[in-house]
Amino acid sequence: MVSLAVIVVASCGGASTAGVETTVVDEWSLADSFEVPDITDEVVMSAGVVRDGRYWAVASPEASPEGVMFDVSRVRFGEVCEQWADEQGRGDIGCLNDYAVDDTVTASVASSDVMTVTVVSVANQAARFAISRSELIRLLTSSATTAPHDFEFAPFPFVVTVKDGVVMTADQVWVP
Repeated sequence: MVSLAVIVVASCGGASTAGVETTVVDEWSLADSFEVPDITDEVVMSAGVVRDGRYWAVASPEASPEGVMFDVSRVRFGEVCEQWADEQGRGDIGCLNDYAVDDTVTASVASSDVMTVTVVSVANQAARFAISRSELIRLLTSSATTAPHDFEFAPFPFVVTVKDGVVMTADQVWVP
């Protein structure tokens, strides 16, 4: 597993959907680190819905007040990535910056109303913040936010947890 940095969530309430804990926040707060897996789940559809799992995701900049759409795919890191790149004949360029996104199968998944979100700053990758889904929408649409003065948002990808066809957690990953 790839380890990322830091921190602790202040929340205004919690929810659980079929075993996935979510914490709804109403302001910016420091957040715990999370483990980035060596490989995320393969994107598999069943009856038009993405199977439950953890995926690499890019948040759509066309977010609306109703929610955020995530384009999910599979990613590999480190040795798992290098082995996969060799098997695919990608050689030295297969895992630039120690990871590779496998976008042979992708899907779009909507956010849950009680989605837990963490984001990282461009300037300080160790600073992870818990924010609300509404605040993520404001960041994605370049609307006014209540971000700390030294926070700079970038559209880095996320590792998301999908449960029952919706994104329940979205943890942004700082990538070069």
